[in-house]
Amino acid sequence: MRVDREVKDTAAFVLENAPQIRAVHSKESMKKIIERQRQAAEEKPPENLVDAMQRDGPAPVPVITLSSDVQNRLTKPVDPSLLPYLYRSPAI
Repeated sequence: MRVDREVKDTAAFVLENAPQIRAVHSKESMKKIIERQRQAAEEKPPENLVDAMQRDGPAPVPVITLSSDVQNRLTKPVDPSLLPYLYRSPAI
């Protein structure tokens, strides 16, 4: 089988060139991963980004709400002792 030989060669190539993958996977498990990925690629054609954006539509507009507690914070003066400095100046 040409496909089986090709998958086996690809698995061996990946394991030779990626020691972090070799530490986790054997040749057989790598071969199964490659076969699964090829089947998934055959079943689902690559999606064009423009088509996906047209299908999904524009991003929803964020909802910004104002409440009374936020309004009070905007007019409140800043207390320097609450500022997140790593080393605060003793003069403040």
